[in-house]
Amino acid sequence: LSQVIFYFVYKLFGINGLIFFSAILIFSAFILLFISTYKGNNWLLSIFLILLIILFSQEQFLARPLIFSLFLFSLFIFILHRYKYVWPPEKEKYLYVLITLQIFWVNLHGAAIMGIFLVWAYIAGEFIDNNIRRNFKNDFYIKKNKYKRLLYVGILMVVSAGFTPYGYKAILFPMNEFKEMYFLTE
Repeated sequence: LSQVIFYFVYKLFGINGLIFFSAILIFSAFILLFISTYKGNNWLLSIFLILLIILFSQEQFLARPLIFSLFLFSLFIFILHRYKYVWPPEKEKYLYVLITLQIFWVNLHGAAIMGIFLVWAYIAGEFIDNNIRRNFKNDFYIKKNKYKRLLYVGILMVVSAGFTPYGYKAILFPMNEFKEMYFLTE
């Protein structure tokens, strides 16, 4: 799907449009990361971390399917962070957007398994906070109904990853390729 999007952008706006489109996706990804890491008085630390990420990943900033994964990874972090810390109960339903984004991601790039990993890492972290570290932590852990919603989304994301012409093999693609491409330098 990413190549189809690139083709239409190229067809409409030429090579400069393709470069501009890639730059917008990459810039948006880093803005989302900045918003997720920014907490009032630590703006300098947030900017430093974002610049560090840019420095070490700048070679990947080409019009390639990988930029969709970069953007979606940042968007997932943004949504999960908002769900835990910011959103009032009436906005919590926006968490279900992750399912649609996962379907989109699995058809865009092979790194779509990272979306599932992020949600399940979040679920595991909240499980630990709720059941093990509860006595040592403040109120920043997800309570029962919010946790159940997060768990439902995690399950539905695993199911939604099969909504591609390749089925479940699309999610296993990076692992299969990693076994065969031991010389990969990216």
